[in-house]
Formats: sequence, structure tokens, C-alpha cells
Amino acid sequence: MGSVSVYGISTEGYLLASRMAKGGYQVSLIDERWGICMSLKPELMLKSAAELITEDSLLGLKSLEETVSESDVLFIAPKVKGDDEIEGIGAKVKHLFKYLKKGSTVVINLPLSYNGNAMLVRLVEKMSGLSKDEFTYLYMPLAAGRAEPTSIGFYGNERGLRPLLKALGLRERARGLNTSELEHFSWVMSAYKDVLPSVELCRRVDRGERKRVSRDEIYLDDMFRYAIDLRLMLRSFRTGDPMLYWANSVLKSLDGYVKFLVEEVKRAVKESEWKASKTKVFLAWSLDGYEIRGFGSTVREQLAERLRDYLGEVLVMEGGAIPLRDSLALHPDKHVIIVACSKADFETVAKLKRGGAKVLKANTRAELV
Repeated sequence: MGSVSVYGISTEGYLLASRMAKGGYQVSLIDERWGICMSLKPELMLKSAAELITEDSLLGLKSLEETVSESDVLFIAPKVKGDDEIEGIGAKVKHLFKYLKKGSTVVINLPLSYNGNAMLVRLVEKMSGLSKDEFTYLYMPLAAGRAEPTSIGFYGNERGLRPLLKALGLRERARGLNTSELEHFSWVMSAYKDVLPSVELCRRVDRGERKRVSRDEIYLDDMFRYAIDLRLMLRSFRTGDPMLYWANSVLKSLDGYVKFLVEEVKRAVKESEWKASKTKVFLAWSLDGYEIRGFGSTVREQLAERLRDYLGEVLVMEGGAIPLRDSLALHPDKHVIIVACSKADFETVAKLKRGGAKVLKANTRAELV
């Protein structure tokens, strides 16, 4: 078939790599931290990027130059923690472009700011020496945790476009790069269509009224899934542009929700007549540390720090029921509040025998159960 390289050991990048390998392509993965290149075999398909890192049998090391120069397609899918990292992605990957061969395809799987692709296209042409007719460039930002593009933008030679989309099982037609960037932002806006009204309504009404006015099960994990994309929108548009104000409004609403959640924890402690010094909070928020968008870990730590300003003892928990159960057993002399920050974490917590522990669902209603 052909040869493919994926730059970045991310969940989404690994899903793309697996799909291409199953389609008969020779696939190499490039660890963005060390520049190590690994061969991925169809018979060694694993469940996740995390398992891949610890699987020695996958290692078939080649040089970076050899790997990229032999590739027909180069996917750019590294993990990033914030919009600053995305804005600097050109400097991080430009060394890859100098190894591109004539007729190859570059696919950008990160969300970018408006006009962000124009800079990368110029960088590809400068570093590779290839002209517009000698390579294919695709902008294909992916939905969080999935190998499904929210939009597809195109530049360059169209010959590399159809075979790749067919291999990925995509029938969608490609747009111009600027159109695709705007389409992705539109997709993000649609993803938040229920979040902002639900957050703003619930944090303004009494606890007893929240369930009556909102039936949404939107958790903290859902709220910040595309926060990086929202921050990129702030970088993309000038003062006066409605999209800038919209993105800023959502981000302010999300920050307001975090403050609201902290106040609900304080309220639960006060209503229980517990002393803050005798209360411990378990923040149950299990994150995929290999997703392209890694902003959730930043939010989780910020939330923990805000809770520590009041309670002092706050423990971030992830990884399922056993670590949480064992940690609870270590603190029999403490009052316990468990804050479940995703639906999956709440389902894990609900299976535990909590004793006198209180559970706060970190959804828009901030339900105490």
C-alpha cells in the first residue's frame, strides 16, 4: 500500500495509526518527546496509546530522517497542554518537513487559530523545497478522544487527497483552509450550545430548583473538553468580532462554574456542621493523559488549589475504584466529600461503600447525593 508516519503518541494519533495499519499501510509512530520512531504492526494492535508506551515488542527503531523521508503521509498529532503550545507548533515540527519527499501528504490534526494553516504551509514549502503542486496539505482537526475530523481543509496537489480519505473511511469533501478553520470553530460553538445556558441558569437559582430547570448531565470534564479551541478563538479574531465575544463569554462562564463548584463544596461542609480541619476532599477526575488536548489537567490542578485554600486537604484521584477505595480507608477519622468530575467517575464512586461520605456531582446542577 504505502508508508505512514504519525508524529505524536496521542490517543487520537494512535487511533489514526491503527486505522491506517489495519488498511494495509506500513505505519511508524514518532514519540514527540524523544524523537524515537517505532513501527506499528497490525498483529500488535493495542487498546490505547498508554499501552503502546509500555509495549516493548512494538519497538522497531529507525532514524527520524529515514522514517519521514520514506513516508507517503505524515500526520501531526502531538499532545498539547494549551493554546501557547499550539501557536508554537511550527517551531516544534519544522525539522520534520525538511525530510518530506515529492508527492507526500502532511496532515495537521491539532486545532489551529484562524490563518494558522497559512503559516504552516509556508513552513512546509520553505523547509522541504517543494512547490504547491509537489505535496498535499490537509487540515483535519479531530474531535477529542476520537479519530473523527470536525472539518477537512485542503491545499496543494489533489492527487494525495482521495486515497488518504478513502483509507480513513471518510467521504467528506475538503474545503479551503480558511473555510475549514471557521467550520471547526462553528463545530466547537455547536458543542457548547447547551453548556453556557445550563451553567448560567443553574448557578443563579436555588439548589432545589436546579433539577426542575435543567435536565442536562453536563459534567466539568465535558465543559472543558474544548477549552483550548475556545482560547484559540480569542487569538483569532479582533475586538468587535462576535465570535471573539462568544468564546470569551463561554470561558468566563466556565471559570464562574469552577468558583460556583468550590462554593458548593464549602456549603456542603457548613450544612453538615463539619470542621474544615476535619474534612478531606477527594477530587475524582480521571483524565486520558494521551489526548491531544491536555488542558483538563491544568483545570484539575487549579480546582484542587482553590479547594485547598479553604480545606487544606484535597487529594486528586484517578484510575478507578480501587485507588479511591484504598485512599478512603486511610482516613477513617476524617469527614469526606468526593467531587465526581465526569459521568464515568461518578459511576465509579457510586459503586463504593461510602459510609458517611458525601458525593458532589460536578455537573451543571452541582448535585449533592
